[in-house]
Amino acid sequence: MKFCLIFTEDKNKSQIADIVASRFSGFTFLYGRSFWTSEFPNTTIAREDSLVIVVLTNDVKGIRDIAREIKRVNNQESVLVTSFDTEMERI
Repeated sequence: MKFCLIFTEDKNKSQIADIVASRFSGFTFLYGRSFWTSEFPNTTIAREDSLVIVVLTNDVKGIRDIAREIKRVNNQESVLVTSFDTEMERI
């Protein structure tokens, strides 16, 4: 099982929920604020409100597919995707 995270800008949440739900039966939205160093035109700290989508799955290709669609919907240069091996247990 993979613990997958998709990091995107916090906008178009309803449309993004529909995109994720079309491929996965369960997921979680987490909200935060992202910071990174911008290199152009000056080195400054950039920031934006962020949406992190959490999905437990073995379908990493599906994660990449929906990340591409989210990137298009949010008109972003890139969307960050991470995945980690994990074990899952329902108690």
